[in-house]
Amino acid sequence: MNRYLRALAVLGLVMSSACDTVDTTPVAIEGAALTSAPLAPGAYQIEFTNPGTSAATAVDMPADDRVIEAIDQAQATVDIAVFGFDHAGITQAVLRAHARGLRVRLVGHGEELATSNGLKAIQSAGVPMVLRPGGTLMHHKFIIVDGQTVGFGSLNFTTAAATQNDENFVFANSTELAQIFQGEFDQMFGGKFGAKKAARAVRPTVAVEGGSVQLHFSPKEDTATRLREVIASADTRIYFMIYSFTLPEVATDLIAAKNRGVEVVGVFDKGNASSTYSQDDALAAAGVRVALDGNENTSGFAGGRLHDKVMIVDAGGSDPMVVTGSYNWSAGATTGNDETLAILRGKNLVAPYVAEFCRVWKNGSGGAGTPPALCAPRPLVALTEVMANPEGTDRYEEWVEVTNVGTGSLDVSGWTISDALAVRHTFAAGTFIAPKQSLVVYSGASATAVRMVASTGQLALNNDVETVSLADATGRVVDQVGLGLAVSGESMHRTLDGLVDLDFDGRADGSRWDAHHLVSATGLLSSPGVRPDGSLWSTVIVGPVQPEETAGETNDAEVHLASALPNPVGTDRPEEYVVIENRGVVTVDLSGWAIGDLASPYRHVFAAGTLLAPGATIKVYDGGVHADGIPASSGALSLNNSDETLSLIDAHAAAVDTMSWASAAEGQVLSK
Repeated sequence: MNRYLRALAVLGLVMSSACDTVDTTPVAIEGAALTSAPLAPGAYQIEFTNPGTSAATAVDMPADDRVIEAIDQAQATVDIAVFGFDHAGITQAVLRAHARGLRVRLVGHGEELATSNGLKAIQSAGVPMVLRPGGTLMHHKFIIVDGQTVGFGSLNFTTAAATQNDENFVFANSTELAQIFQGEFDQMFGGKFGAKKAARAVRPTVAVEGGSVQLHFSPKEDTATRLREVIASADTRIYFMIYSFTLPEVATDLIAAKNRGVEVVGVFDKGNASSTYSQDDALAAAGVRVALDGNENTSGFAGGRLHDKVMIVDAGGSDPMVVTGSYNWSAGATTGNDETLAILRGKNLVAPYVAEFCRVWKNGSGGAGTPPALCAPRPLVALTEVMANPEGTDRYEEWVEVTNVGTGSLDVSGWTISDALAVRHTFAAGTFIAPKQSLVVYSGASATAVRMVASTGQLALNNDVETVSLADATGRVVDQVGLGLAVSGESMHRTLDGLVDLDFDGRADGSRWDAHHLVSATGLLSSPGVRPDGSLWSTVIVGPVQPEETAGETNDAEVHLASALPNPVGTDRPEEYVVIENRGVVTVDLSGWAIGDLASPYRHVFAAGTLLAPGATIKVYDGGVHADGIPASSGALSLNNSDETLSLIDAHAAAVDTMSWASAAEGQVLSK
């Protein structure tokens, strides 16, 4: 035993019997292989494991690789507080850092040393280590690198955690977060665990890109009360996935939330749910939807665990948040263990957790039932191209392209486009996108072209690092893309521009999308509204596919543009109209059909459920209230008095009929 470890043994921080049996055989240190650039200041990265439901369906996700990379990128210091540690790759990274002369330190749990090859190897190499003795746990899972980068969550540094359990781990570049974790680490490294630690007088909220993080540490900072406060704040929904849940007061709060109209849905680790004290039965008896996880990826006693400690609150609302960390919802975690409870706020931080919850729910016993509201199949729509850095002044010329890659017309009323900071555009009521068509939202108006302009008046996209999100009217994120450095005058487009994985936080095989590439990488041109070659989008979809819609098929339909009044007597504005007529023998469903002119294909889109009987007509007016017709969904037909062409388009973007005129006298009704 070296002098440092002997001193710790005297203090009772390392059990001498365990130290005396440590294998002191020299450990060969393998080389590093870096693949990711360090996070920028304020940036974060959220990683999940994906053990599937069995070893055959498991996907190797990069959470453990990110830990290794963070250690290998360290320049001066690495401090680790972790309960379980036997991951060979992470062990090698720690040994490499120590061999480079960095200050490397570790805090762990004493009872783990006897069975942890990782801890033994690190200790044998002379890495300073302090272990909490006794049955009460040092249960943290966090790492601090260079006083700048932190990682925290449910992930132990074990092979089973990385490959066989459901876990999450958050990485962030933040000196403020690093300082908070450093204070907790330093107390424990100095021998103060559990009740011996000092509680912080102030628990600051730390800003990160597009959101914030607040940290609480057991047992001095009343983590159960913090969790209950989050539940009490819920307005619309609470989703949770939990390893151990035995606190009856938290169950009571969830039942109360359900009774006040909040959608409450949870998934329990099936092993811990068999405990007498688990709260799954109490919740189910009160009508709360609960399920057991479906992870059967085990080897002996290892793996097969839903090890997350996650609660998602008000996703899609104005103040969405996630509770995560090492903290299980139990008395021991609250009053005895050293634990992390982290509260993440912000839509872009919360969205990946919703996607992960839906995966876990689907794989578990809840997968056979009706999915929770935010887990319903996403519509086939995507962010396909973005101009973040136009030539010249960006202010008015930035744009975002939203494409319907499905087969039916899509109502996007109330949908939003956001960047990392705020909602930038909300689509107006009655806004539809025809299949294989797109809408382009610009940052500002133009004197020479008709545009859909951001409702806030500015997209305000960053030119270096940016996140753009598309959310439906409930606030559910439907698609999300990350942008890198934007070259002036070059748009960014999704790889293959139409081969779209709508599970935005990963490909179907579990690997990550590099969501956009600079156009210069492929030589393609900026192309707002269509693919760069001028064609419409491919129907090839990777990811969840919904059944094709059949409403509006026109094989047997005889629907025509019957007449139009482009130039009414007096002011045109509310009195222009177009009449369509069904000259066939079958009723036609006009849901999603559109009337357009030369300037816009969507002057009017017929609402869902609009039926046109044989011989019947529908008159669409420019605006106003008319007993014999309906107003245009766009708010204006805007028909030209000369050199105009009308088009009637069905829900599959097929042209059904056209009508043109060279000129129209005042008050003249034009008929076909």
